[in-house]
Amino acid sequence: SITISSLNPMEDALFNAAIGAAKGEGSGAGYLVSEDGNIYLHKLGSVMVTGMTRKTLKAKLETDLLPYLKDPIVTVNFANHYITLMGEVGGSKLLNMPADKISIIDAIAQTGNVTPNASLKNVMVVREIEGGKQFKHINLEDASIVTSPWYYLQPKDILVMKTNEEKVYTEAKRARRMQLFTTFVSVLSITLIIFDRIFKR
Repeated sequence: SITISSLNPMEDALFNAAIGAAKGEGSGAGYLVSEDGNIYLHKLGSVMVTGMTRKTLKAKLETDLLPYLKDPIVTVNFANHYITLMGEVGGSKLLNMPADKISIIDAIAQTGNVTPNASLKNVMVVREIEGGKQFKHINLEDASIVTSPWYYLQPKDILVMKTNEEKVYTEAKRARRMQLFTTFVSVLSITLIIFDRIFKR
């Protein structure tokens, strides 16, 4: 996704209107990178983008556009990068990833709906690799995770928030005890009422 602005709004409109129109390589909101790693931009023609970060592509385009625009400013984002979140996040959902990377912590924070039963000690990342999938279990309560190559998610990663089984078991046990106590109190109350009526006679 590329947006261009400069001190000449009329020229800007021509560049931005051309997004997705050139050679049919894009549609609407962005450019589709061809198999040989190029996109086609108005005035500039074919531009190699493979291997570039958003920052380097932004700098290159701003330089290349100088002959055509006055003080051009280019914004580059990924239009179709996303990760999938599953498990204790209130249901499965897709999270857009417009930047180069996103940390697991930031991804979880953006869900805004992690359930109380989520386990930070057992988060699983599923990553597509050549020939299959790779699974990694992560403990977010371990400070060393920030140095792990798995700390930053990649496009199409699946992040699974596992259930804190110990907490669920403890809560269920507490609920059963509370239910038994409530039942006992109710039975005791009824029994005392019955005895009270019997002895009053």
